[in-house]
Amino acid sequence: FAEEHGLATPAEVGGTFPSGRPSRRIDYVLARGLAHRREVVLPLRLSDHCPVLADLVFPAGD
Repeated sequence: FAEEHGLATPAEVGGTFPSGRPSRRIDYVLARGLAHRREVVLPLRLSDHCPVLADLVFPAGD
């Protein structure tokens, strides 16, 4: 779905679920028109999912 709609994320960066032992990647950052500089799964147990931190590049203004 993501690739078909131009929302592809970078290569796998690690599991996001369950947070106690993340083995599956089910959380993504999808941003049309923005480039991903980097994406990191943070090893925090704030919920049942690990947070995903994304560094996005916005297009230059006209």
